[in-house]
Amino acid sequence: MFANLRYLPKKYKSVYIVYMICLLTTFILLALVRPSGKIVVLVFLAFFMIDSFLLSRSKEKILLPLLVDLFIYACWFIILYPF
Repeated sequence: MFANLRYLPKKYKSVYIVYMICLLTTFILLALVRPSGKIVVLVFLAFFMIDSFLLSRSKEKILLPLLVDLFIYACWFIILYPF
């Protein structure tokens, strides 16, 4: 996900770094607290929307980075709530 920094314009790079720090901190807190699955899905969807917004500011093609990010979110959800 940090590789997405190369796709962003300079003015959004610091915002994306703060976003990544918040995302990782939230993931650690969710792993420790273990709230209900609905809350985790809503949190991950909110983070994915922020990620999509920031990557939409890029002039490059962003479909592959978004799909990779979505895959990472799905893996995190499976780690938190295995089937």
